[in-house]
Amino acid sequence: MNGRIIIAAISARPYVQAAVKAGFEVIAIDSFADEETRQVASQTYIINMHDDGLDPTELLELLALIVQPNDVLCYGAGFERQPLLLKKIAKLLPVLGNTALTIHHANTPKLFFAHLKSASLNYPEISFSGLKNPKYWIQKQAGGSGGGHITRALPLIDIPPKVNHYYQYKLEGTSVSLLFLAHSIAKLSINEADTQAASQTKDEAQIDVIGFSTQWCAPSAINPYRYGGAASHVELSRSVKNKIIQAAKTLNNILKLKGINSLDCIVVTETVWILELNARLSATFDLYENNDGDLFNAHIAACLNLPVELPVPIKHSRAHQIIYTNKGCVVPVNMDWPDYVLDRPVAGSIIEAGQPLCTVIASAGNALNAQQLVAEYAENL
Repeated sequence: MNGRIIIAAISARPYVQAAVKAGFEVIAIDSFADEETRQVASQTYIINMHDDGLDPTELLELLALIVQPNDVLCYGAGFERQPLLLKKIAKLLPVLGNTALTIHHANTPKLFFAHLKSASLNYPEISFSGLKNPKYWIQKQAGGSGGGHITRALPLIDIPPKVNHYYQYKLEGTSVSLLFLAHSIAKLSINEADTQAASQTKDEAQIDVIGFSTQWCAPSAINPYRYGGAASHVELSRSVKNKIIQAAKTLNNILKLKGINSLDCIVVTETVWILELNARLSATFDLYENNDGDLFNAHIAACLNLPVELPVPIKHSRAHQIIYTNKGCVVPVNMDWPDYVLDRPVAGSIIEAGQPLCTVIASAGNALNAQQLVAEYAENL
């Protein structure tokens, strides 16, 4: 690939860093433009964010100005509720990732849950009408991310959900996300000889497991299910892992996925319940990326239908946790950030109450210890 990679997402930092490590020249477009993104991207642009994601008018106007021949675009969160924006972008430059139609099916509840039902995949009971007993239900907005789209169901009975929302029965269990790579040609093992790898063929679309992570919330009064963080390599039984992998394979065959995706589930004892499919670069991506950008390279190869070289798995567990402000603040000049902090806002930035300030990271031998360590770091910060 000869051109630059333009990466657009609400928060693009982990993908930008990975792409630069992989050897690409990167243009970053997101809503934060933190210090790490500015340091590695050749150019960084800030796009305003609204309820549906990245502002489409600003983004299209910017791309019309900066796109050069041979550029391509990769995307993360920010397009789930506006898949047609991807089609408009595709008129300016190639878009690597899932198609607008796939994004539409993955983020339109009536379509997505119909796919799950037709494939006999478990999912918590849902409702698009009023509830007789809303106590054990939550309300979700279609195409949401980051947990801010989830609230408790209205306490009054027979009240239908808001427009573009739906009710879902709340299950108590372990929140698990499978990060996987979907592709349609033979994969190359990083340890195999070229001649052996070249002889491999593939007859149908397949997925490769990157890793299983556990996730948790950082609740606030307004956002009780706000995304808090995640830890990789969560311990699960072989039976549970196989059920989640099979669900991902089934959805891959239905939706024709490409590149990095993640499947969110609730595990109750040995039963797996499907919640959402994130058909784009995921928040847990940086828990598995190495220092050479191999996972990002695999994503690019899969999207271009090129041979995929899977990265060597990272054996230790990584965790990240989002730090939100309790009240509005201005980031001071010469802030002494600890080494375990990422997504550092630029000095002088105004952070409104309840907004993300930065991300804390930690590593340990297993997911539980990594989660405990990152919580300690967050408390210290």
